[in-house]
Amino acid sequence: MRRARPWAVASGVTMATIDYVAEFLVEVEAMLEEFGSPIEVIKWDPTVADPAEPWIADDPRGSGKTSSTVNAVAVSPVSLLQLGIELDAREQDGFKRGDVVYVCEPGLVPDLHSFDEVIDVDGTVRRIVYGSQLRPTDVTLLYYLVVKK
Repeated sequence: MRRARPWAVASGVTMATIDYVAEFLVEVEAMLEEFGSPIEVIKWDPTVADPAEPWIADDPRGSGKTSSTVNAVAVSPVSLLQLGIELDAREQDGFKRGDVVYVCEPGLVPDLHSFDEVIDVDGTVRRIVYGSQLRPTDVTLLYYLVVKK
């Protein structure tokens, strides 16, 4: 247990714990709202029309979908190093496969990195080829979605 410093006790100052994760999350959401743009993330229904022949895939766009809109900033995969994001070898391979990386707010969508497609503000549909999350504790702070046309 940490002992209080004598000057803090003498002056009546108490040590308070600061929830840095909550503060950072509020800051991230504010910055992405100011500098980002809304994108729609889509997760297609994985059910097949004929369970006896699952290898004959229907177009998933004809089936149901789950979608949500989140704020994101589009960056080049190369610029992640300039942003100070260090990646391990597996993540480097995932980020190299895409054309654009969307840095997204977590919002109310759990497992955003498991979605299938992104529709940008200009209507461009891009397929998600890799997803990762910045999660230093049990709270997700950011999602990284690597997409390709």
